[in-house]
Amino acid sequence: TAPAVAQVLIGWWVGQRLQRGGANAATVASLFTTAVVLGVLAYAWQLGMPINKKIWTSSYVLLTSALAIAALATLVWHVDMAAPNAQAVPWWQSASEAFGKNALFVFVLSGLIPRFCASSPSMTTAAEAPSENWLALPAVMTPPGSALRIFETPS
Repeated sequence: TAPAVAQVLIGWWVGQRLQRGGANAATVASLFTTAVVLGVLAYAWQLGMPINKKIWTSSYVLLTSALAIAALATLVWHVDMAAPNAQAVPWWQSASEAFGKNALFVFVLSGLIPRFCASSPSMTTAAEAPSENWLALPAVMTPPGSALRIFETPS
């Protein structure tokens, strides 16, 4: 679809910007500015075309692109610029590297974990959450009057 192609092109542009500009303050500022502009466009566009992942609307593409660009700019700032010569690698950076090197495994695992949790009797019971809504939040996690209270089980 056209929005999916647009998202690929946005990602390509961001990659080109990083390769050409390098990890410096101007590049990070440019990426953050792009993220803010895309976020504002997504907000304005969602007034006419609601954000909807299932049909991959243009407003969804703008919003997710903005969030991804902001996250990437933050990582470039923290990893490449804030401490480029650090002796010790932070734990979160090592974990991120492991996930990046095993992206296909993580993708498959992301589909298996919910299935396992849904089928495990120790994770959920019919009294706690109906099978079609196994990820329901416990009542203690939702504020009184919240719309999420509809998932509560009667006492």
